[in-house]
Amino acid sequence: MSLKYQFANQSFQLLPQKAIFWENEKTIILADLHLGKVGHFRKEGLAIPTKSIEKDYHVLSQLITDYKPIRILILGDLFHSSYNNEWNIFAEFVSKNKAIKFDLVLGNHDILAAERYLSIGLNILGEACIHNQIIFTHIPMEKVPENYLNMSGHIHPGFCIEGAGRQSVTIPCFYEKNNNFVLPAFGHLTGLKGLNKTKTTQIFVINGSKVTQLST
Repeated sequence: MSLKYQFANQSFQLLPQKAIFWENEKTIILADLHLGKVGHFRKEGLAIPTKSIEKDYHVLSQLITDYKPIRILILGDLFHSSYNNEWNIFAEFVSKNKAIKFDLVLGNHDILAAERYLSIGLNILGEACIHNQIIFTHIPMEKVPENYLNMSGHIHPGFCIEGAGRQSVTIPCFYEKNNNFVLPAFGHLTGLKGLNKTKTTQIFVINGSKVTQLST
């Protein structure tokens, strides 16, 4: 179950698939896919099953089916590191979805040559782009201009939920503070950074198939 979020007459659905659907623009917003990570780890000798590659594509394909976007906006760290064969899987995915515009805000992991992105039809927006009082970046801005919202990734936000018997679990979340709105990492092989709840934050936790805002 998604959760509505609004800013400056713009409506967003926060999705349990760790993405956002921007209703006004018919755009799916993602951050930190870190594609190619399986190949990177296997090269380092870690035996991660190749089947793991399919998981993020399955989720993204389902989002496309459900929301029928005209654009996918990626807020950085599309590919985890240097080129490997997993790039060809992403290129094929883009080719199969030619009706959708793919835009990339560059992140610190996006180190491939620009020609590599452009050759498959990926549009590079640089390190920031602005639309309807929303500034899209990969790394959260230190100070957001008044009356603007900064949407970003990079942090891989999570929230620790404590249970009985000193048990705890950290789950992904959307995190907003001082007009910085941070998306959870879309890629399933990414870690989580635990963030605290304060009076000036909004935290929207992803608990299974539901997004829930924590009470103040």
